[in-house]
Parts: sequence; structure tokens; C-alpha cells
Amino acid sequence: MNHIEIKYSYFSQKAEFLMNREKVSPYSELASIGNSPFLEAVASIIHCLDNEVFDDYEIDLYATDFQYELLSAIARKSEYCKNIRLFSMESLLPKEKLFERIFDIGRQNNITVDQGENAKVYFSGGMHIVLPKKGFVNTDTPCADIGVFKENEVIPVTIRTPLIISDSFGILQKSGHTCYSIPSVKLNSFWEFYALEFIERPVIIEYMTALRYVNFNQKQMAEFNAIKNNKPAYYINDIPSMIDKEETFDIDFACFPEDAFSLKIENTDIVNCQENTIFAINPGTTLICIYNDKGECAASKSITVVGHQYVENIRLIPRFEYLKKSERNRIDVVVTPLNAEDANKLVWSISNPNILQVDENGNIIALEEGEATITVSGNKVNASLIVEVKPALQSLRFSQHSVRLKNRETFILECIVTPPNAPTEKLTWDLDNKTIASINPSKYGHRCQIIASEGYEGRGNIHCYDADTKLGAICNIEVISKVKPGTAGKVALSCWLIGILFPFLLPISSIASFYGLARDPETEHHNRYKICAVGSILTLLFWLMVGMQ
Repeated sequence: MNHIEIKYSYFSQKAEFLMNREKVSPYSELASIGNSPFLEAVASIIHCLDNEVFDDYEIDLYATDFQYELLSAIARKSEYCKNIRLFSMESLLPKEKLFERIFDIGRQNNITVDQGENAKVYFSGGMHIVLPKKGFVNTDTPCADIGVFKENEVIPVTIRTPLIISDSFGILQKSGHTCYSIPSVKLNSFWEFYALEFIERPVIIEYMTALRYVNFNQKQMAEFNAIKNNKPAYYINDIPSMIDKEETFDIDFACFPEDAFSLKIENTDIVNCQENTIFAINPGTTLICIYNDKGECAASKSITVVGHQYVENIRLIPRFEYLKKSERNRIDVVVTPLNAEDANKLVWSISNPNILQVDENGNIIALEEGEATITVSGNKVNASLIVEVKPALQSLRFSQHSVRLKNRETFILECIVTPPNAPTEKLTWDLDNKTIASINPSKYGHRCQIIASEGYEGRGNIHCYDADTKLGAICNIEVISKVKPGTAGKVALSCWLIGILFPFLLPISSIASFYGLARDPETEHHNRYKICAVGSILTLLFWLMVGMQ
């Protein structure tokens, strides 16, 4: 008995013919018939098979119920066709889920396809038959895609596909039309066939054609090929052939359909998989296998776990607090354990090579102002250090050139640096006459507290010095025990006292008093100026009153 397979699919109107498990010759008449739509080819399929096989045969038909019934009706007249068996069209997913998934992939890639118009159905003779809710619409005009007639009715030429309600399936010529007879109880099978043939399949074909030009990633391409080729497929990301003990890596495994393949590890004592993460447990070699739904190993990958001893801790010890532009220095590295495999293979990197440069030995050069992160990496761990580069000091000057203090008085002297953000922590302060005062520099170096001694007077110099740049500044300091009267005060007092006898000196006393109040910085002298000013004015008024009498 010869075995014939006729396979229709959701993605093509063409039929695939296999004769005794082998494809028919592309030059045969069967191949030509298979390239035609079913309604055009159905009348010739059995006749062609009879001629080519010329012996008994049976058919496995992968199609819809309507195609099976119509082909079976024709095969009853064949001498050689002994049986036709119906099978569902081969598909990875049920029809509804398959179409839904294709539409989803299309939408994800911004592909839209015109769904087309509903098929118009004309019923003659007042027939009332319920149409499917989707894809079909009733029309009262005999100009339609489908017409349903009784056996004795004339078929209008404007009907594309005429159906004749009969007791059995068949093909007949009537009114110049090829008509298809069908029992009324089997109309639903025709609606199903027609919806697939003329409504759903054209849309699916357009989607699949457009999706061929989409730039899928590997995972998406695996699913698309599975749908297109109607063959289960899987995707798995690259798996390293060698990993270290206690190392992990993520595994991305997907199969289409979801239950078509499974992932298994041959020896879970070496590696194990939990929630898509591979854990290396013990040294050794094992296989990661992919099994199909028949329990057969479809693919495998060998993976070896190596027990290395790598650096577990890295500590960076800089020989500086910060760097100044153009400064050179060094960073020391301490690793644990010292005998680790990668102890002498540490990798140095820097976040901004425009600010710093560093070599494999930790020698560092400051290039520009700013901050940069130096990272030292081993095979498993790393350590980082933020290094700040400050501008080089350009000049130093004191906020004032001289300071005069009384015994036990304090004063804050500020050293102004250029540029303002230049480092000042290393400035050195010195007083050359330590008997008259003591100094107390601030933490950040640019200020200094001066404390005058209790019982000594004298002069000295305060120095602020930067050893790196050789820059410095000097401020004169004088310590006194008591503030001596100024010249203006002496003149004001003398002229007032003598003016008691010689009034012409009183205006001079007043003028000297006001001058002293305005110009003398010593506040202790101000009371003397006020007394002299008031006294000289009152004395002058007294003399004026005496003169008027």
C-alpha cells in the first residue's frame, strides 16, 4: 500500500505532497497542482494521484474538515484511493495562540497589516443561516464572495464561490460556474475553511513576510524561525567553558514552544542551576544538556570548574593626603593572601586620565586639578581610591604688613594665598622674637593666632613659608606694655592748661582734640581728647563772658 501525505499549513495556500515519505519531483504534475489554491486544485488531486501511483494508496491529509470532506467525496470514484485520514495542520501552537503570537511580534516591531474586508455572503430563496460572528457579513445583493443556493436555482455570474445545499459533498458545473455541494449541517466547516483560506492566512502571510526584514536579536530569531519552520527551537546564551569555583553566571534559556526542551546538568555536585543562575560548586567537568520532549539530548556544552586561589582583599595605602599639580608620588598596595595567583597581575585603571596617570607599580603623576578614582583589580576583587589634585601655590601675602599688640592681647593674622584653593596645610609659621609673643597656627595653615607676652616689650617678625615652592611672607609685630600718648593729645592738653592764662591757645587745643578723635586709632586716647575738647571750649566761653563784662 502506497502512502501519500498532503500537507496544508497556516502560512501558505500551497500543498506539500509526499509519496512514501519522499517529496514528489518539483517537475511532476502533483507539484504543479500543489502550487494552486485548494478550490482550484481539488478536482485534479485524486485523478493525478491515480495516474502517478497507478496502484492502491491511502492518504494522510493535513487540512481542515471541509477539505477532507470534499476530497473524500471525489476519492470515492477512484479505483486506487482506499482511505483518507484527516489530521490537524502541523503547528507548534494551536491556531488561535499561533496567530495571536504572530500579531504580538508584529506589534512589538511596529508592523501593522490591513485586516481586509469581511466576506459578503448571499443567501437565495429566503434561507436564514447564522453566519460566524467574525469575518462574514450578510448581503441581500447577489453580488457577493459566497453564494448559498438550493439545487434547482440559477447561479448569478456575480457570485465568486457558489455553494449548493445538498445531501453530500461534491463538485459540479452549473450555470457556467464550478459549484461546491455541501450538506447544510456542514456549513460551519466551510466557514472555517474560507476564513482561513481568504481572510486569516493572507494576513498571516503579510506579517511573516514583513517580519523577515526585522533585525531580531538571537532569542527573538529563534522564536521566529520556530514559527516559520514549524519546528521546535530553543535559545541559550553563551556558556563559558571554564569558570572558577564559587563563581556564578546568568543563563538565559528559552524554548519554543515552552515545553519543547528542558535544561539539565549532568553532575550537580560540580555546578548547579537555581533561578537561571549557574553556581560553580566544586572543581571538575560536567555537561549542561538540552533535552527535547522525547528525552533525547539535542545539544550539550562541557563546563569545567577550576579551583583557583585569587586575591581576596586589596588595600590601597597612599603616601600622600592629596597631590598638587605636577607632583609625583606613590600608592602602595597590600593584598591578601600574598601567594595568590593574581597577586602580581593586578590591573590599574583610572577614571580620568586627564587628571592623573598611574603605572602598574603605583607611581602616580598629577596632571590637572580635579578628582579621579584609581581602581586596582584582581580576578575576583578590586579596591578604589579617590585622589584629589589641588593647584600649586603661586604667592603668599599677609592681610596686613604690621601688627601692634599690648601685653596679653591676642590677634588672628591671616595669610592670603593665590590661587584661593591652593593647599595651605603645609605652611610653616615662625616668629623670630619668641620673648615678645607666641604663635599658634590653625589646622589648615592659612591663619595664625598671635598671643602677646605678659611682661615683655619689643619688635619681631612673623614668617609664613612654603617649603615646596620656596614662597613666603613677612609681617612686623610690636608688643608694648602701655599705649603712649600721641602728639595730638599732648598738644591738646598743653594748650588747654596754658590757655587758662593765655586764651588764644584754647582754639588750638580744641582743634587738636577733634583731630585726635578722628585720626588716632588708639581708643584709650579718646577720653583725653574729649576732656580736652570740652575743657578748652568751656574755658574759651568763660573768657568771652569775662571780656563782655
